[in-house]
Amino acid sequence: MPSPRDNEISVVTTLSIIETSTSNKPSDKTATKRRMDDPPVYNHKRGDKRLALRVASDPSALEAAERNYELDKSSRGDTSNFNVITWVELHNAYGQAKGYKHWPVLPLTPAKIHGVGTLMKAGGYRSPKNYLTAIKKHHLGEEHTWNEILDLAGRQFTASTMRGMGPGRQSEPLDFKAAVGLDFTNEPLFPGGPVGTRTVVVISTFFLLRELEASTARRVNVRCNPQAQTVTMRLPASKRDPYALGVERTWGCICPSTGAPLKECPYHAAIHQHYLLQILFGKMEEDDDLPFFPNENGGMLDGDVMVRLVEEIAATLGERLFLDNGVRRYGKHSWRATGAVYLSSLGIEVYKISMLARWLCAVVTHYTRVAPLKR
Repeated sequence: MPSPRDNEISVVTTLSIIETSTSNKPSDKTATKRRMDDPPVYNHKRGDKRLALRVASDPSALEAAERNYELDKSSRGDTSNFNVITWVELHNAYGQAKGYKHWPVLPLTPAKIHGVGTLMKAGGYRSPKNYLTAIKKHHLGEEHTWNEILDLAGRQFTASTMRGMGPGRQSEPLDFKAAVGLDFTNEPLFPGGPVGTRTVVVISTFFLLRELEASTARRVNVRCNPQAQTVTMRLPASKRDPYALGVERTWGCICPSTGAPLKECPYHAAIHQHYLLQILFGKMEEDDDLPFFPNENGGMLDGDVMVRLVEEIAATLGERLFLDNGVRRYGKHSWRATGAVYLSSLGIEVYKISMLARWLCAVVTHYTRVAPLKR
């Protein structure tokens, strides 16, 4: 694989690497298959009443519009329908065991919530509240009331099913300085992994990316400014960003004024990745859809691949991948945890980390609690 120097971040300031080129047609190499949970971005400009009325006059177009409307009532990664299916199955199983002849799922009652809660607790479900929330939405959708009695039953359901649960899958942080110092090349660490592993580590840490954000980030949304020596990344405003408004976050070069670029510098890491992607997949096009962290074929990473990358790095650093109870230590928020701990260890205030991460302060505090121990 042709590449810049593998173990050093090359200083590349050529604007042609960063600027959008419109001289060539998009290459098949950069065609990207979207993930099922990749948030949609329609880029609406302004309302078009003529278009809306034209859709209303065309039965097939109206049917398609209704499907799209229903689809976007929830996020692409929403799993609540599966939660409802499980709730119905457990409801029916409890009713059959009790010999109830007429035991409809809806409307919900305290007895029905009690029945499903009994089986969920016995089955060791780790997110029972999600199932109750999903079935409650259907309960309200059929215009049944949710009163204080049901609210009490719901609180008791949550308290009982979650009591004594123990720790679940973790999203522990990596040791950023140790990780970025590993002898990475531009080749993927494993088949199907991302190219430019060190850049993944640096950018995901400094921008506190969720797994989904890192996997679905587009090359066109990571802009470098060689004059100011900054890198700007466009990101979702929050985990739930139905408007796809997004926000931008910027980091400048953190290298000393003299000497070679630092491996942990976010600006030079981004420059390096742009250079690598141009070599492998060609210049950026006007409608470029190439992921910023693609696999060797230019494809978008699945969530499990990004989590595996974290675990591969952790294993290389000699870290255990499982707790004593068999629970995995690393997960889809490990990059965010790594960023929170590292930036906090540098003395950056928690509220600034919250703004950078688009997070609630309480969550940042949860992850930065170990930062004082790592200084």
